[in-house]
Amino acid sequence: MKPWTATIALPFLFLVNGTVAHAACNAEINEIDAVPTIDYAPFENRQRQEDFKVEVENKGNEPCRIALAIASAATGAQRLFIGGSSQLGYDILTKDGIPYPNSTTTPLGSRRLDGGTGEEETIKVVVRIPAGLMAPAGTYTDTLRFQLFDVSGASPVPLGSERSAPARARIQPRAQLNIAGTSGSFGTFEIGELDFGTLSTGETRNAVVQVRATRPVAITMSARHEGVMKHRTLDGVAGVPYTLNVDGTDVSLAGSGSSLTRTPAQTLDGTNYPLTITIGDTKGRAAGAYRDRITINVMPQ
Repeated sequence: MKPWTATIALPFLFLVNGTVAHAACNAEINEIDAVPTIDYAPFENRQRQEDFKVEVENKGNEPCRIALAIASAATGAQRLFIGGSSQLGYDILTKDGIPYPNSTTTPLGSRRLDGGTGEEETIKVVVRIPAGLMAPAGTYTDTLRFQLFDVSGASPVPLGSERSAPARARIQPRAQLNIAGTSGSFGTFEIGELDFGTLSTGETRNAVVQVRATRPVAITMSARHEGVMKHRTLDGVAGVPYTLNVDGTDVSLAGSGSSLTRTPAQTLDGTNYPLTITIGDTKGRAAGAYRDRITINVMPQ
């Protein structure tokens, strides 16, 4: 008598390093939009950002999960736009605001790519310069490197070749000025006038010309009455002369005035330049109030 036998069909399960094998993903970066130039204004005290898109195309029939890795030219966690000897920090983020590691081997932002030749997925990438940075006026550049990964399995698998795209930021020539009663952070202790009280020969008053700029500046000074305080109610009487000294330099207020060229510190506080007004001869002047108006402008060079 023959022994009884039976055949049971069992599905085959192939394991690779302890995980279920999946069909190979056949996708690659199809196109990278031009990375927009970021116009950054340090004195606005707000972040600036632009976004662009990376288009991924499926070259096969199988669906898979994909993710991007993005590196910049500078190594380390902080990405840097470079302009000559100056630099400007920035970040690369997902559309949800998560920073990409500065590496072409560490993908981030897993998403599904549908199966089928020609299926596409668009990945939005954000370039952001945070608020509170300062750098000289000019154009700053970097090169971004992109690598696509299949993250369907336990370990990311690179897909296609590495791609690159230039990125740029721009800081325009800008300058700001504040007249303060004393030195300090830019914009603090602002004053509108210097009051001498009872005028006397040789009396002085001090102030501070606060300047911050993204490049060297010309500080121009002029006066309505060209360096003479005029009586406020009496016409034709002698005025009271005075002199102006800014940053250790005597400044002529005759005619259209004069200017000084300075290079403020490349910080958000800039540089405080001392200003001194000294009263001239008051002998024989009529009693009453005297006034002149000094105008100070700053212009980036």
